Amino acid sequence: MPKQLFLCLFFLFFCLRGFCAVFVVTSNADSGPGTLRDALTQAAANGSTEKDYINFNLPDLSEAGRTITLLSLLPNVSSNLIIDGSTQPGNKFGISDAKITLTQNTVGQYPAESYAFKGEDVNNIEIDGFYFSLFESSNYDGAGIYITHSSNVIIGAVDKGNVFSLIEEPVYLYYCNNCKVSANLFGIDPFTSEVEATAWTCNLQVYCSNGIIIGGNTAKEGNMFIYGRNSTQFAVSGLDPQTGMASFDSDSCIFKNNIIGYNADNGSYCYGGLSNIKHLEITSNILNYNSSLVISNISEEVLIRGNRCNIDPPNPGKSFSIISPYALNSVKKAIIGGPDPSDANSIINSIFYGQNSQAISAYKCYDILIQRNSIACKAGAYGVYSVTESMVELPVISINAVNGNIISGKATPMSEVEVFSDSECQLCEPTHYLGSVTANSDSTWKFTATGLSSGYSASASINGRTSLFTKVGYNADNAIIKNPSCGNSNGSIKGITVVNSTKTEWTDQTGKIVGTSPDINNLPPGTYTFTAYLGSFCNVKSNSYTLIDATPHINDANLKISQNQCGKDDGSIDGLYIDNTSNYTIKSATWTDGNLNNVGSGYNLDNVAAGNYTFTVVTTDNCVVTYGPVSIKNSTGPNIDQANQIIQPTNCGQSTGSITNIAVTGTGTLKYVWLNAQQQQVGSSADLINQPAGTYKLQVTDDTQCGPVYSADIIIPEVNGITMDESKVQITNALCGGTGSITGIQVTGASGYKWTDANNHTLITTTPDVGALAPGSYTLTATNSYGCSKSSAVYIITQPISFPYPVYTATYTQACNLLANGGVSVATDGSVKSARWVDAQGTTVETGSSLSNVVAGTYQLYLTDNNGCEKLYNSYTIDQYPEFTVANYATITADECGLNNGSVGPTTITGGIPPYTYAWSDASNKSLGTSNQLTNVAAGTYILHVNDNGCGSVDITYTVTEQTYIPPAPSVTNVQLCSSGNGLLTVNNPSANTTYRLYASQSATQPLDEQKGGRFNINVPGNVSYYVSEVDGTCESSRAEIDVTVGVSSTDIANAFTPNGDGINDYWQIKNIDNYTNATIQVFNRYGQLLFESKGYAKPFDGTYKGQKLAAGVYYYIINLNAKCNLLSGSLTLIR
Repeated sequence: MPKQLFLCLFFLFFCLRGFCAVFVVTSNADSGPGTLRDALTQAAANGSTEKDYINFNLPDLSEAGRTITLLSLLPNVSSNLIIDGSTQPGNKFGISDAKITLTQNTVGQYPAESYAFKGEDVNNIEIDGFYFSLFESSNYDGAGIYITHSSNVIIGAVDKGNVFSLIEEPVYLYYCNNCKVSANLFGIDPFTSEVEATAWTCNLQVYCSNGIIIGGNTAKEGNMFIYGRNSTQFAVSGLDPQTGMASFDSDSCIFKNNIIGYNADNGSYCYGGLSNIKHLEITSNILNYNSSLVISNISEEVLIRGNRCNIDPPNPGKSFSIISPYALNSVKKAIIGGPDPSDANSIINSIFYGQNSQAISAYKCYDILIQRNSIACKAGAYGVYSVTESMVELPVISINAVNGNIISGKATPMSEVEVFSDSECQLCEPTHYLGSVTANSDSTWKFTATGLSSGYSASASINGRTSLFTKVGYNADNAIIKNPSCGNSNGSIKGITVVNSTKTEWTDQTGKIVGTSPDINNLPPGTYTFTAYLGSFCNVKSNSYTLIDATPHINDANLKISQNQCGKDDGSIDGLYIDNTSNYTIKSATWTDGNLNNVGSGYNLDNVAAGNYTFTVVTTDNCVVTYGPVSIKNSTGPNIDQANQIIQPTNCGQSTGSITNIAVTGTGTLKYVWLNAQQQQVGSSADLINQPAGTYKLQVTDDTQCGPVYSADIIIPEVNGITMDESKVQITNALCGGTGSITGIQVTGASGYKWTDANNHTLITTTPDVGALAPGSYTLTATNSYGCSKSSAVYIITQPISFPYPVYTATYTQACNLLANGGVSVATDGSVKSARWVDAQGTTVETGSSLSNVVAGTYQLYLTDNNGCEKLYNSYTIDQYPEFTVANYATITADECGLNNGSVGPTTITGGIPPYTYAWSDASNKSLGTSNQLTNVAAGTYILHVNDNGCGSVDITYTVTEQTYIPPAPSVTNVQLCSSGNGLLTVNNPSANTTYRLYASQSATQPLDEQKGGRFNINVPGNVSYYVSEVDGTCESSRAEIDVTVGVSSTDIANAFTPNGDGINDYWQIKNIDNYTNATIQVFNRYGQLLFESKGYAKPFDGTYKGQKLAAGVYYYIINLNAKCNLLSGSLTLIR
């Protein structure tokens, strides 16, 4: 039994440890010994205590010889495993680092599941050096690498990157933490450098995962994402694709040193989606060929620094971008660029296309800070930076003048203004950062550049937010174009608005400058172009506007005239039309007869008597064009031709007027009848003579059966007479002040005017109009120096009835104590013409129905109705709020030991207009809080700023002092160690949140270590003393001593001794064994027989067993120190 016990202990000591395994793939078959499937199976069977490796040594070094075609799914990968295709001998595949191709057999049909490597609930996985190709499934989710619910996953490394092409989901990580994807190529054939992707490719998908790194700190660690037929390149998101819900925000993602986009003909625009992440860093990446990063739902912060867009010089024709490289949606905070030159992002579009979108877009975002980037040839019509539905108010900026190298404008007060010089693209973009200034409190700013530039741009930033960039621009959506007409220079272009412009110009088709303001007038027909400048070169030019002569053109190619029959009113003129109506707006189109009477409207004239008619067109800009006269005659019966008639006027009150020389034709005997305006016959011959002034008409009949025909009305005017036209008379009834009036009577030939009322009272006026009339009846009499007079009709002036006002609603605004900020507003209606307010002293203090900015008191409201009558309506009393004051000052608690646990208790405010707002700041004006008390602060001076809702404010200064105390010394216990080397010192009953310091001596000034929880890892060379103190902020206890004693090691145990009684080396020596009084020392022979055993080593082994000398030879020992130390065992040679 002793022999067996010894052997068990011996082998237990030497064999209780695991070893890593290296599995080498030597066959490219799907299954069998030496295959990848076999290696994965063996690695899983080996367990995951130590890291396993799968390496490759395929004998056939050709591409086909290094291709593994899977006929079925491989076993899942196990934990603690590195699968390294780069270990395969032979050349790398094309431009890649890959040496092994993994593909699947898809002959016949696609499988329901398809992937190369899959892992679930595994840790510490690394996959390198593979070319994954043609993993597609019937569900469109074939994957190269598919890992879920795992951690510490590495995909690719420097000089060992993977290649993914023609795979639906090349890399899919779901609920995986601490993952790094580096040095891989996505979507490319490594041999031809051509794009290869399936119709559903999304190169990299990482969902619901924390601690993600895409790329790395060096350029070699970056991935290349190449777009194919689908636009999504990668997605990193806290969104759960299986539920469609944002299960949580991923804590962090670093996207660094990657390349997106590739020089290829068969690509479309591509973008990467980064969403539902707390902290996101996008650094030192390259975005080419229409690539974009869509950044959404960032709950804390995103940093975008040192990236470059469209930098590929060999193929500039493909480098243009018509989308935003950085599209931000619902981002809480973003910093794009920064104060360091290396932070700047470069966004360049090598060819400008008019449809280009903005360089940076933000939708429903909060604080977006854009600093010192370089943007060129990108802005297009949308600007460098566009903001839609911002969740915060943005600062504003404008450039108002550029004088040489001095640029000035306006911006949000105290904002930082960054000034840039322009690129060669004439868009006034922020291409070269020149410097910064701070806007003044009155919004003005001025910057002096060190040299001249073709153009400038600027932005304003404050409180972590950046304005839109200044960009010369114009808006012609409301432009109004008016063509010139009638051969005049009366055209105009109005309604164009400009922003950030220092100069505007209009040029005609010859390049001549014809205007220098956005609105331009007095233009002849021609083509005009508008240009707005910011500085001398930076400009934006409008499309051309062509103005034409908008004179109506009357076309008579289809004119048709129908004559009268028997003097009936059935003549007509048809067929005229206007053939350029799109160039102007017609105000009227009318027909007039020989006496200029209006006889019709529209292009055609129907059912008219014989006579001469003229067609007149008037446009809205009063261009007048006429056609005619056109003559209509009777084809049978009598005709009257008034073209050459002679009218003789008559003197005032006399009958000397005549109408002669009217040409009349007919059949047989002609009979004439002249009628006056009362249809009385006044003549019976062809000529009418000796008639008073008036209107006359000639009736003619002949021997046909057609009946009579009539001339147009003919007026015999009155020489030196008076005419009175009352058709446009206007009567205004009298109001309270006797304000009636009679206007609008048109009188000619008069030199005197007299108005007479019903009581025969007269009022002499200089014109026919009369005002300031009281209610009554009035008649106008006009006279002249020839003795002529004419009277009007009787006109009656009335006075409206005044009605009482209704009860109007009043809204009060209380005044603050002793301040003139009170008011009252009365909601009057249309029956009130005007209003005024009178104070207690009878002084008018306000007009209108609202009273504002007055002290508390009683005020009277006087209302005037629409008849001009004023009366006192009501009195209103404005109350005042109690005085705004500090009722109770706060209690101050000192800071203890520099722990920032000082506080200022609540401060009580009364009066004014609650609620109150509070703002704390320190001596450096740093904002600290918004409650009425302050906690967890260091010693110092603090200011509480209190404001109410409009009445008052106060600043209260509080000083927090600092006090100290000495903490108790920690409780410690001396330590025994098995051997020199690493050890652990602990404080007895430590507090997990308490800090402890370890010193080499009582007087040492610098600690060896400082740890929360009192656990110190030490390297002990031998017996030594340490000293431990407890630290609370700036307060520290006295130091407690810990003695550390070092036990026995294999070097302390002699491996031979000579017990021959000569006094030299007669006993088996074990150094430091006296420190272990409970140690057990045993000596065995080679058969496992126990020869010596001692508790402690007070009597050392002398080479005897039961008083008999042992023979010379090799013996074996086991030493158990009984101090949680490993057993010490070995051989002992006894020499005699």
